[in-house]
Amino acid sequence: MGLASDLEQVLIDNLSDTGEESIELDSFVQKKTKQLAKGLSAAIVDWVQAQTFEVTVLQAPITIDDLSTPQPVVGTAAPPAATIPFALSRFGGNGGVLLSGGNALINASPDESLLRQGEVQLIDVVNK
Repeated sequence: MGLASDLEQVLIDNLSDTGEESIELDSFVQKKTKQLAKGLSAAIVDWVQAQTFEVTVLQAPITIDDLSTPQPVVGTAAPPAATIPFALSRFGGNGGVLLSGGNALINASPDESLLRQGEVQLIDVVNK
């Protein structure tokens, strides 16, 4: 069922059931009910599509396009068998400050033409 047919059924149920008995609707009333349901459906879809939506929580895979430090990283050489922890973060660490840039790819395809900046848009209406 789609929005228009759901609205149509609600209108038919409302018109044909008086609570005490069911009333058979003639073809003209059925036609006008269907027309009204389609009009209401289109109006609702148009209204929703005209709205601005805000993403308040998002979890998405991140693609890091670049990773660097603002200055060369200086350290001491370690013997070949030794490992020295080396931490970089955006706040600094024993390795220095880390700069990174990238994008959260929300679409399944990394095609940049499909990406939107800070918008959520209703793209496809199912069963309009």
